[in-house]
Amino acid sequence: MNGPEHYRLAEALEDAACAPGVEHEWVMARLARAQVHATLAQAAATEALVQAIESLPSYEGMLAVYNFGGRK
Repeated sequence: MNGPEHYRLAEALEDAACAPGVEHEWVMARLARAQVHATLAQAAATEALVQAIESLPSYEGMLAVYNFGGRK
């Protein structure tokens, strides 16, 4: 399951838990599962961001590519 799938499931569980006439224990169980999936979605998004940032060129690499370091 990827991040967007975790997010969609968290939303679905939250919607189901907030339906009228639902027993308290069922609501609490569904909201707990929704929180777990929301946390996993956030972790997946954070990991994707870290990977994207790590793939960017370094400052020193940019200086070398564009010759901003004053070298000829």
